[in-house]
Amino acid sequence: MRYSFLFLSVVLSGSIFSQKGDFDQKKYLKEEKFDDQVSIEFNMGFGLLEVENVNMAGIQTAYSINLADYFSIGAGTGLHLYESERYLPLFGEFRFLPGKGKTRLLLGSSIGTYYAWEDQIWDQYLNPFVGFSHKAYDNIELTFSIGLIYKEYDAPRESFRIPNGTVINPSGTEEVIGRFFSIRFGCRI
Repeated sequence: MRYSFLFLSVVLSGSIFSQKGDFDQKKYLKEEKFDDQVSIEFNMGFGLLEVENVNMAGIQTAYSINLADYFSIGAGTGLHLYESERYLPLFGEFRFLPGKGKTRLLLGSSIGTYYAWEDQIWDQYLNPFVGFSHKAYDNIELTFSIGLIYKEYDAPRESFRIPNGTVINPSGTEEVIGRFFSIRFGCRI
């Protein structure tokens, strides 16, 4: 009986100490569940704003969390310049990177709002894009994508002249829709 009690005590002590050692080792080797990234991208675009051709340039940055190796979500802001107008986009962004390897397909969209500084109003903003992401180093990805920027906002109605020469100044606002072809490139750290 003594030998069985002694044997059971040794086995129980050994198993307790070995679990404690495994626990300490696993605690320090535990990997993070989510990987975060900061992206800085430059936007260029051209398209129609109302009925006139307009060029656009901008820079934007986003903070995103990789939920898996192929999917990330984030939020960002930036500065977009259209001919004579400046806009501050605030957006949520998702990216889908299917496949494996250094160079992968990039599908995504930025969805949010624009703040127009001159008119001091908020507008709608949508920017779906498709492109490529290349992992240049362990922690740096270079991105290139093309897409469409859709923005919608209210603008004051413009005065117009009727055939008899009278100028009419209508009151209120009208909805203006802008559609732009955009090229984005940048890096994700």
